[in-house]
Amino acid sequence: MVVWTGSDPTVMPLALRGIAGDAQIQPPFTLPFRRGDHVLTVGWAILRPQPAFATRDSLQPKRPP
Repeated sequence: MVVWTGSDPTVMPLALRGIAGDAQIQPPFTLPFRRGDHVLTVGWAILRPQPAFATRDSLQPKRPP
């Protein structure tokens, strides 16, 4: 899951797109502050698991240069 505040809750911030660009944005939700009449609006998106494939090179122990 990717969560952000402080910007448009329906658009993923640019800073998060590099690591979660294919996340599926969900409807925003609000959280009322305990004191006062303030409300925090939260944007969020689901980042689906990606398959991990081991390659032959990744299974070999790394040797110092």
